[in-house]
Amino acid sequence: MYEGFNYKSQIYKDGINADRDAMDYKFQKKVFNKNTKLDVSMSYGRGFSIIFEFSKNG
Repeated sequence: MYEGFNYKSQIYKDGINADRDAMDYKFQKKVFNKNTKLDVSMSYGRGFSIIFEFSKNG
């Protein structure tokens, strides 16, 4: 990530019942910069998706 730039994101991650229901997920929007951290917990055999969009002004 570049200094002084922000990245808008769309995050799809496992919901609380994802181990029993494959359609259980959470959608979240978040703005990232070079210092942002993301914790993602996943059910066994599942995953997550994140889409980044460059945003020069935040």
